[in-house]
Amino acid sequence: MKNLFKNLMLVAVAAMGFTACTETNDEVNAVVEKTVLKFVAGFDEDTRSGFNGETGENEDGKTTYKSAWDGNETLKVSATGEFASAQAVELEDAEGHFTVEFEGTVPTHIDVYSPASAWISEGYPTVPAVQTPRANSVDPAAHLLYAKNQPVESGVVTMSHKLAYGKMTVNAPSTFAISYVEVSFNGGDVVYTLKADNLDGGNTFWFATEALNYVEEFTVKAYNAEGKAVAKVVSGLTEGQLAFNVGKVSTFSVSGLKAVVEQSSSDYTLVTDVANLAVGDKVIIAAKDYTVAMSTAQNDNNRGVVTVDKSGNNIAYVDGLQILTLEAGKTSGTFAFNTGSGYLYAASSSKNYLRTETTLSANSSWTIEITSAGVATIKAQGANTNNWMRYNSSNDPQIFSCYGNGQADICIYKQGTVVGGDIVFAEPS
Repeated sequence: MKNLFKNLMLVAVAAMGFTACTETNDEVNAVVEKTVLKFVAGFDEDTRSGFNGETGENEDGKTTYKSAWDGNETLKVSATGEFASAQAVELEDAEGHFTVEFEGTVPTHIDVYSPASAWISEGYPTVPAVQTPRANSVDPAAHLLYAKNQPVESGVVTMSHKLAYGKMTVNAPSTFAISYVEVSFNGGDVVYTLKADNLDGGNTFWFATEALNYVEEFTVKAYNAEGKAVAKVVSGLTEGQLAFNVGKVSTFSVSGLKAVVEQSSSDYTLVTDVANLAVGDKVIIAAKDYTVAMSTAQNDNNRGVVTVDKSGNNIAYVDGLQILTLEAGKTSGTFAFNTGSGYLYAASSSKNYLRTETTLSANSSWTIEITSAGVATIKAQGANTNNWMRYNSSNDPQIFSCYGNGQADICIYKQGTVVGGDIVFAEPS
């Protein structure tokens, strides 16, 4: 017991000696001072933010949408030029008040971003591909705002837009309840999926998008809860007709949507009026009075045939059937037939040639006339005069080619997808 007591005393004395010899480390023991700053976030006069349903007019008589916070937003705040160390700060109320703490040196200017979740990178924030609009606003997660180089001493930050906005009314058939809408631009893949969850059964979709100065083609496809779709592709828009500019709202409606049938199970329906053809349509060319259609086989100077099943005015897809995409021809009032690897063209004035060329020309630009019975007169408009597309039933093997006269009638059948029609603009900004 004496040895144990002696050992404990030695440990205590050693500890006291160590403490006595150690200087106070002011760096470690110092309390890091924090500076608490209060701000209010407002909006640039030209920033149409919040879209809370209240509207007014600017000097040009255009509709403006009053700015608003809902008080639930989370911002990212950083000292100017230090985005990597930005901190998340919640708004305190719908008036935009927020408080931020800075350690050490207090910045003279700050940067503010909203919503915090979208701003993973300062220069390239995340624009949600799937958006759930509100009845009078875009999806809050897609409402990207920022304020750069704001003076701390003012206590006010002024938010501006990063994105452009669309207000699109989809006039689907009255019996078609929209569950969500897909939109794409200029013939590309689906860009945004817009859910109808918060629209109270409405059909007006706000959405946020990267700026687009020139939309040549706009595609909208609406789905119901059963997965059935109606769609519209509006092509050939001129520059300025539809554009999405940063901080502006482009308001428009799309009507005339029709049922979409996927190609894997689609029928191709006889076209009896050329007005029913439009750029972007998927079509096939068939013999009028024979059960054959143009095949994917491009011979040296003509096109082969594939046997098809005609049921009333429909032809079902079969392997080897040439699907052609209509494009605008080189000359006014003409169409081009894109095979996927080039354009069908009349290739001679002395020979009966139908070939495929990679570059669109007048010889691959075709006028089309169609009777009510479906007989299609298709003629190329270039210098080559054997320019009338026909079916040759007497040739062995049978072929589709171009002639000056004679041979058998042909028809055009169109896939059950939707292209064409009007897009109606209301107060485009």
